[in-house]
Amino acid sequence: MSLDRREDLGARLFEQRKYPEAIEQFRIAYELRKQRHGPEANGTLMAQNNLGAALIEVGQNQGAFVLLEDTVAKKQEPPAA
Repeated sequence: MSLDRREDLGARLFEQRKYPEAIEQFRIAYELRKQRHGPEANGTLMAQNNLGAALIEVGQNQGAFVLLEDTVAKKQEPPAA
């Protein structure tokens, strides 16, 4: 399955409130994006944000907080010269 299709599937599952299944797809997409594009790429940060949002929905607030806080910190960093 392509990375984009996996993210789309995760989004559809999230909208259907099938959070554990969405988390699985978002986690895979996040890990793949991190490996392929690096941890600070915009697509990776979006995948990280999606995973964090889904974790909140199942009460995994600490894990979500770590991911979301990291996402915000990386978005606030100035671009590398």
